[in-house]
Amino acid sequence: MDREEDRLLKEKRTNSNHAKDDAKSLGCQICSSAKGICLALMAGIFNAFNNSISAFLTTTGMSSFQILFVMYTGGLVLVTPLILCLYGVKSIAVDTWSQRILLVSVGVCYTLQDICQVFALSMIPVGNVTAIYRGVMPIVISILARIFLKEPFTKIHFVSTVLCLTGILLTSQPRVIFGDGNDITVGDKNSWLGYLLSVGCGFCLSITYILGSALGDAVPVLIINLYENSIGAIISGLLTFTLNCFLWKLSSVTYGLIIGLIVTFVLNFSCRFRSLQLEPPTTVVLLVNVQIFVAYLADYAVFNYTVNIYDTIGAVLITLSSAFVAIATTYLNVKGS
Repeated sequence: MDREEDRLLKEKRTNSNHAKDDAKSLGCQICSSAKGICLALMAGIFNAFNNSISAFLTTTGMSSFQILFVMYTGGLVLVTPLILCLYGVKSIAVDTWSQRILLVSVGVCYTLQDICQVFALSMIPVGNVTAIYRGVMPIVISILARIFLKEPFTKIHFVSTVLCLTGILLTSQPRVIFGDGNDITVGDKNSWLGYLLSVGCGFCLSITYILGSALGDAVPVLIINLYENSIGAIISGLLTFTLNCFLWKLSSVTYGLIIGLIVTFVLNFSCRFRSLQLEPPTTVVLLVNVQIFVAYLADYAVFNYTVNIYDTIGAVLITLSSAFVAIATTYLNVKGS
């Protein structure tokens, strides 16, 4: 009888320990998912501010290549001491050649998308640039993620993509549908080149998301940031000084904007790639679309761009798509756990 009681008592304790472990595991999964969602939303907000500062700097006489060179160099100065303090010099070399190739590829693709983006910002409003490349990304990423990462394209992704595409149609307002009165030019440049550059930006950034997900969490975000800043500084520096498009005399206000540009870039990059370590790329890209709403606010408040009814509805739809993904993803993660 005593042996039976001891056995039952041990089973009860074992079951209790398992229940505690399951509860801890559930809590960790929920916290991890919530962290990934919050970081993706923060990346969108920081990126919107970064784009607005970039667009404003183009009005000061700085060339697009110089803006990128200053941003990457500043980011390099900012993250290098943190890496040395937290990880040491040896961490920069990373462990395997596959990781090095992926890191270099991330740097090249991200630099290309930044070049497309900065030039597009000098041609069409910030909100339109943001809406177009953010609208292109869910389609490209869902295809690439399905092919290379075997990530399923769920009903949540489908609904959100439809909302995004509708929003992008309303914000870009193509003349074929909306007539000839909606062609926007900034600085006497053809707006359609700005639209094409925005599409190219979305395509390059989509590839970067897939590469970032392939890296996983084996490489710290700061190391990824270091490689991106190094490659970006080299490419933009060569273009800046080769084409002799460097403005040496800058005002104190411009220096303040440059500091803001560097800080928002590093924060945006770090939040974006950390969220990719916690959530699938399709989910992250749909969440980051919240930046479109912030970008249109900047257009209205800073650049005095007249936001029409189509812009407003489009921005709201794309923001709703981000909110839908955030809520649905959280619910499914909790339910699945």
